[in-house]
Amino acid sequence: MLYSSSTPVDRTFWYIHVLGAIDIQARTRNTPRPSTSIEWTNVITAYMKRQLLETAIPTVVKTSSAISRQNVRKSKLSDPEGRDEWVARYAYSLDLLRLFYDGDLLDQPTFLTWLASLSTGADGLSPHQFVFVVRLVDEYFDLVASNRAFSTPIIEGCLLQWIEAESSAPQYAKFISNEIATLVLRFLCTNGDLFITRTVATHRSTLSEIIAHAFALLDPDHVDRLRGTVTGKLQNLLDRATATISITLPQDDDTSEVQTRLRDIESLNDLDVSTDLSAFEFLPQPMQSAMGNLDFRIFSRRLATLLSWATHPDQAGNPEARPYIACSLIALWKQRAIAAVPNTSQVLQRYLLAWLEEKGLLRPLLTTALKSPLSSGITREKGEMEAILSLFGDLVRRRLFSFSDFLTRMTSYGNSTSPQNGDTPDPLQQGMSPFTMSTDFDHLSLLRFIPLWEKVPDQVLSQRKIVLYGIRIKKTREDLTEKEIRAEIRGVLPVLFNGPTASEPFSKERLQRTLVANKFVQARVLHHWLLDLVKGHIARMSAISDLHPTPVLALSDYRILTDIFAWTGCYFAIWELNRMMLQHTSDDDLLSAVLSCFRLYLDIWVGTLLVDQLTQNLLEANARLKEQMRKSSKNILTFLSELKASCILSPAIMGLIDYEQEEARRVLAPEISTFSPAPPLLPHILAAVQNDSLTQPGDLATTIWYKNREHADWGSASWQAVIAAINGRSWNLSIQNTEMAHRFAQFVSSVDAHLPDGLGHVIKTWFETTGVVALLQATDEVWLTLRDMCLSLAFDGVIAPGLLLDGFVYPQWQLALRHRDYDHHQWPRLQRTLNLVSILVNCSSQHLDTRDSRLETYLETSRVRIIHPSHIHTLVDGIVTLFILKHNQETNSAVQLRLKSFLSELLDDAFVSRNILSRVKLLRNSFHRALDAYPNCRTGLINDFRLCLRCEATKDLEPNNLMGLQWALILDKIDVWTFEKISLDLKLVQQLLHLKDSTEDGLFGRFQHQAALDEFANALINHPLTASTTALLRELLKDADPILISKIILKGLGKLRETFSVAFSNLDDLPASLRSVKEVFRLVVTFGQLQKTSEAEWPLNERDEFLGIWMDQMSALKTAIQSHREHSIGIHNICDAICLMARVIHFVIEIIGPSLGPKAVGFIALLIEIAILVGGGIVYDEITCQLLLDTVCIFYDDCSKDIKGQLVKVLSERFPTTSLPSTLPLQVRIRLDSILPFIPHDKLAAGLARAQRTGGLYELTSHLRGRPWEWIPSIEPRDEPTPLATRVRNTAVMPLELFGSTSRGEAISSETDGDHSGDVWSFRDSIASEDLLTRAWKESRVAWDVKSLDGIEKSGASAFSPGASRTSVYMTTSSGMTSPIAAYPRGPQPSSAPTVETLIAEPMDVEPSRGLKRKVRLDDEGDGDEVMVISEQPKSGRTIKPKEKNKK
Repeated sequence: MLYSSSTPVDRTFWYIHVLGAIDIQARTRNTPRPSTSIEWTNVITAYMKRQLLETAIPTVVKTSSAISRQNVRKSKLSDPEGRDEWVARYAYSLDLLRLFYDGDLLDQPTFLTWLASLSTGADGLSPHQFVFVVRLVDEYFDLVASNRAFSTPIIEGCLLQWIEAESSAPQYAKFISNEIATLVLRFLCTNGDLFITRTVATHRSTLSEIIAHAFALLDPDHVDRLRGTVTGKLQNLLDRATATISITLPQDDDTSEVQTRLRDIESLNDLDVSTDLSAFEFLPQPMQSAMGNLDFRIFSRRLATLLSWATHPDQAGNPEARPYIACSLIALWKQRAIAAVPNTSQVLQRYLLAWLEEKGLLRPLLTTALKSPLSSGITREKGEMEAILSLFGDLVRRRLFSFSDFLTRMTSYGNSTSPQNGDTPDPLQQGMSPFTMSTDFDHLSLLRFIPLWEKVPDQVLSQRKIVLYGIRIKKTREDLTEKEIRAEIRGVLPVLFNGPTASEPFSKERLQRTLVANKFVQARVLHHWLLDLVKGHIARMSAISDLHPTPVLALSDYRILTDIFAWTGCYFAIWELNRMMLQHTSDDDLLSAVLSCFRLYLDIWVGTLLVDQLTQNLLEANARLKEQMRKSSKNILTFLSELKASCILSPAIMGLIDYEQEEARRVLAPEISTFSPAPPLLPHILAAVQNDSLTQPGDLATTIWYKNREHADWGSASWQAVIAAINGRSWNLSIQNTEMAHRFAQFVSSVDAHLPDGLGHVIKTWFETTGVVALLQATDEVWLTLRDMCLSLAFDGVIAPGLLLDGFVYPQWQLALRHRDYDHHQWPRLQRTLNLVSILVNCSSQHLDTRDSRLETYLETSRVRIIHPSHIHTLVDGIVTLFILKHNQETNSAVQLRLKSFLSELLDDAFVSRNILSRVKLLRNSFHRALDAYPNCRTGLINDFRLCLRCEATKDLEPNNLMGLQWALILDKIDVWTFEKISLDLKLVQQLLHLKDSTEDGLFGRFQHQAALDEFANALINHPLTASTTALLRELLKDADPILISKIILKGLGKLRETFSVAFSNLDDLPASLRSVKEVFRLVVTFGQLQKTSEAEWPLNERDEFLGIWMDQMSALKTAIQSHREHSIGIHNICDAICLMARVIHFVIEIIGPSLGPKAVGFIALLIEIAILVGGGIVYDEITCQLLLDTVCIFYDDCSKDIKGQLVKVLSERFPTTSLPSTLPLQVRIRLDSILPFIPHDKLAAGLARAQRTGGLYELTSHLRGRPWEWIPSIEPRDEPTPLATRVRNTAVMPLELFGSTSRGEAISSETDGDHSGDVWSFRDSIASEDLLTRAWKESRVAWDVKSLDGIEKSGASAFSPGASRTSVYMTTSSGMTSPIAAYPRGPQPSSAPTVETLIAEPMDVEPSRGLKRKVRLDDEGDGDEVMVISEQPKSGRTIKPKEKNKK
């Protein structure tokens, strides 16, 4: 109505204020604040809100569901007339709002609450409407930012509106984003603690995006310093919010390493012979630290992981090869680091010794520490000790570990604990190995047993003997053992001592002393003494063989030597022996045995990086044989092809192999070759078979080659003819099938020798195509003949051993799996395939009718080739297929029993267990595929899977017997090394429990399941915990049953409740109590991150009891702080306990919901009390204080509206501003003021705080309030304003001094700037206050409702004009009596006109009240003003201070 009547805004305010004064006088004269302020605040805010809602973007609204016609609801700003009228009305409202605020007619809490409610989104403001709210907040920023109850909803609203603004119209999106980003940056720079909210933690990426956008709007020349400060502050705030809300606990060093260790171990377990070790940089280069030194922390951790992996018995791969692989990785690291790391050898020696000390093999152990799950612990197993000896023996051989330095250190650690006089127990008399004599190895075990492959000086050996046995010992048990071993060697190898060939068969029983001796003695006798004898013998025989064709070493003696070296782990002796044999032998059988030995230990040569050298030796041997025999060795070329296909070789070596193969191909390739089909070869072969049963297979092959060599496919035709001949079985049946198979194999081998590329690819193609059907339909006689022939071909290197499984075995198993009525009548076909598997995998010769002395070596070599990475996954799939057949309901029971017996025998084989079953990843993938494909066999397959895992920790764990003691034993054994098997086995047990629930009675099954989970949860909570153990358990159970996770959390909360009840009763035991609480809480939080426990799962009575105990303990801690000087416990321990309790309640809130209900009032009050105590009231602990206040902020935000009302009342009574301790730091006091209930600002008191002396008198300064609304008349996009016009756009709370002006009444713009009052981008009135030269009238103005100097608040409303401004910068009067209505024009004013800041009203002749007032004497000439300051004090008069005349 007032706006419609064109009532000036200042007159409107005067009228309203008069009505308010009348109303106040009518009610009571003692009201400190006009009661009408709330009413008028509601009126004007409602009016402005209605105007904001009118600016909604036009929408389409259906008038009825049955009518297709639509109405378009237009916006007020959609047409020019409505827009101009809205802009004028809104500007009028803004001016009136300012006058309300300056005249104290605006109720500040009500107004700020209205601003906060507009930002929450409850009113449905769109982003373009929200900008109006942003401008309002910007104008009253100091008031809004002073309390988080108002600022936090606005910040959250900015985040949500920013997200919505992205989908707004493009012409407005940029402007909206700029306004929001500027306001958010201003909040962040003013008080970053306002951002501790759940919304900010959820939208942290959005907040970062907003801040980055705000930086882009600033001056690039000055933004760098601000960006660094604000970015760090923002990251700190986001981390605090996330830590408080998401309950992210700080990790210990061990905890952060768990996942890294597991990944490292997994990568090491994937190593095999096909891995390029030179490209596998497991050990990193040391990093440069901030101090300029090299940081070896990552290197030391990975080195410890590598050494433990190489020696732990439960890791994947061949345990005999892993130590050599580790040595190779260390050697490769040293080669790369030698240029960057000074004293590389000393650095490596130091960390190797540190690992030995951790294993208890360096110095005597005084105490036994708790085993860490990150280490493999003290050496206590035979297999582990043997691996350590192999590892450090190779390290010493490669000069990566200094034995002399190690011996010196051991000398300083004291003498041995061994029996005196060197009389150690005889392991042979006790029937055991020296490594099984005791499960506890002392610190001298490594020194006593380490093998020294390189010869060391006698002085070093003497020092070793002194350390182990004392200085007086002359002869030790080792010397006697060496003598006995030499005697055994003379008995089995008399030829080396110029004796006759041994008549007694060779066996292990003849080497009892040799096999039980320790590795130090074995290396001294076998690697040094025996190998030197062999070298001398070969040298002598090589000289003789130049005159007579005599082998340099008998084949039987060679096998004895390789067996001795292999049984004792002297692989370097085998290497040296084979190298000598390649250099001197020309015998085919001996050369074939040497190549088989190289194949048998190929993983050792790969691990020791000797493959390139091996290949070079083979090439040299082939060159020597070509020179002697005028042809290449077929066996050597075949082995070179295998190395090229299965190992990583250097490019130079690969080129040499290609050259040799190409040269051999040119020799065998015919000069003229045709692609015409070869003539039928079956008649020639059948004739040879029928006539003499193929007694001369080599001659027949040579004849066929000579006649048909010009045909490219003569080799394939020969193979097809052999298959047809075997199917025909036209030979003399008196000859055994095994003999005929051997003759056919000789024929095929001869054909293969005449072909440039061999016959292997032809045979492989036949197995993959027509051979599958032929073998499935073959009779037993034909099948066995083909099997024996192919076995001989595999032994001769014509085909790969894995091809036999691909052709003979796997198709038959798949057929049996698909056959619906597979019974015992078809068992013979399956049985013959199982026999072949026993031959190739278990090296069982009982199914072969042959007495070939080379058979055992051939079988061992073949199964090593079968487990090559290119074949092993197929073998594992085949074994799983047998498990499926065993449990298939359609399989005959007799067949199932036979399969069970076969699988048991297969899995019990040591080679299978060590090289196949240790590949847990292969087993897991294969069994998971089977479980998904055959759900009916799940129970049996899961049990078989557990059987294959061979997990010692969980082998006794059964679904029917899950007791707490068993769970406790499992938890004791778990570490990073057993993690993979234990975690997989526990998942399988869990699946068995679920299957049992589904098959048994529902109620009974669920009861057993719940009981098992309860037992495990109890065992877990009561188990001794560390940070690394908790992290490992989290990885162990991250995919566990959700019910189990919930039980662990609830059991942990119960444990915390029990601990709290007694934890802080005795402050002397506080550190110990804190440790136990921390570990339980870490466990609970860790599993809480895996799955959120619902409120319903936690009983209400237990929840209330927990909260009550928490309150009691926090009160006890508050009392402890207040009386901390009376206790011996340090204050830091109390602060740690408070922080821990705060973190506990954070986690509890995540379970029971974001609101504590009525309990929140007591919680928040208690937290504020403690925060005051630790924030400077008694002690100062910044971390504890900030954490408590962050907690208060979160709890306050989560409270409902009713609870907040109660909370404001309680906090106002308990924490008045004057009650805060004077010792509180400024930052703590400011933050408390922002959290405690809002207190309206006293503007005059604020002005007095900013008073300054001018000309000897005090004068009030002012802050210029910005006018950010002048963009309203130009809603549509417009061109950028000129630099002159945008001189000052937003000056909210900016002092005049920034613009070179003072509170004299002058205009802000200088005289040279000209008049820009008509520019909507400049100030509306262009001045901060009145210009005395152009003001038409003056009157007395004074602030009212001020506080007197004696501290008593008085009201001066009855003595002064209600139009007087409390923030006027110039508090003098003039003699002009012009009406304010006539003096106030509408619209933008020139610089000389009065402004809306000038609040003018009619004077009122009333008696002035007591307080700070100004009495003015006016003279007609207007040549001066006089200010009288009345100061009433006891027994004192009034003091008059004249003021100098204003110079105009």
